[in-house]
Amino acid sequence: MNPPFSASPKINSRNADATPRHINSALQRLVDGGRLVTITANWFSPANPSWRETFLKWHDKARVLLSVGVNGKVYSKHGTTMETRITVIDKVPADNPSDIPCIPQTLDLPELLALIEQLPERSPWERSDVKAAAVIAKVVQLPKRTTVAQPETVSFLPDDVVVLEYEVVEWSATEGLKDTLYKTYRPQRIRIKDALPHPSLLCESAALALVSPPAPTYKPHLPQNIVAQGLLSEAQLESVIYAGLAHSEFLSGSYIVDDSLDNVTVVAQGEENAVKFRRGWFLGDGTGCGKGRQIAGIILDNWCQGRRKAIWISKSAALIEDARRDWCALGGSEKDIIDLGNIKLGDPIPFTQGILFCTYSTLRSQKNGKSRLKQIIEWAGIDFEGAIAYDEGSNAIL
Repeated sequence: MNPPFSASPKINSRNADATPRHINSALQRLVDGGRLVTITANWFSPANPSWRETFLKWHDKARVLLSVGVNGKVYSKHGTTMETRITVIDKVPADNPSDIPCIPQTLDLPELLALIEQLPERSPWERSDVKAAAVIAKVVQLPKRTTVAQPETVSFLPDDVVVLEYEVVEWSATEGLKDTLYKTYRPQRIRIKDALPHPSLLCESAALALVSPPAPTYKPHLPQNIVAQGLLSEAQLESVIYAGLAHSEFLSGSYIVDDSLDNVTVVAQGEENAVKFRRGWFLGDGTGCGKGRQIAGIILDNWCQGRRKAIWISKSAALIEDARRDWCALGGSEKDIIDLGNIKLGDPIPFTQGILFCTYSTLRSQKNGKSRLKQIIEWAGIDFEGAIAYDEGSNAIL
């Protein structure tokens, strides 16, 4: 029998470091006296010598009430047997900083529920008056999210570009959650005339299949052969529609960005030099869905509406060839893709339009007061409204 926790070469160091970082961030944002419940991989435990010091440091400002492993069999009907760990932390001073309650073993559901029921009530402990008096907060009333008016068409619409029409259909979850793990996928709220199904079978989890997406109103502008020739499948066109819908709205509030471009402060609406941010859209499709082609489709929609500057960020320089492949597949030109790596840091980018491609490591580059980020911003211009794609977004840790 193996020990409860042994060194495993299969644990990715970046993922391992991310776990305590996320929990530490949550603890910092948790109000004094609040309770934090975390679900992590089972190896992240106070009984694991590699992580005990991390838990001891947390005991300087918090108290671990429970850390218990969850048997992977609990999740078997949902398609995984991965062992996990539940840790409950109250943000109150620990009575004995060296005492960390921990059950190294993994337990089944009845035992887990019995343990959780025995947890103490949340502590009534509060900050002292001295600490409370030291906290000064400026409350800014945020306006509601605003929508950018979406024109029916644009005056300079080229002859081969059309407004993508589709039918919005009613949808409701009538069958309920079944024992099947996955269901065949097709767009739930829209039907696009003559759009082809995806060339490979798509599926989604049964739980996600019960969630209805919102009824969209945004209509992309695309070359008419995109649908006629099936260059984007029905599911990929759905992504272009929902991305455009998100980008048509601003986030609540106004903000000031400082000269370092690192710090953003919430300010009152109408304050001088305040800016607003558009909503982003997250694409979480798996392998085989054609995420690069969908990114190209979103950029093409903007391109056809006159927004001829875009930024495509990815994890490696070699992926520029994939970007070129996907862009050209939709009728674009290889020359439209600009490799920022070929332009010297600090030099102006000598293109009036195009898709600027760079890696996350390039984006972080700076030297002698010059930075790639400022170089990109200067190229985009103050009136930039094009698409910014964070491909392989898990690498966007700056």
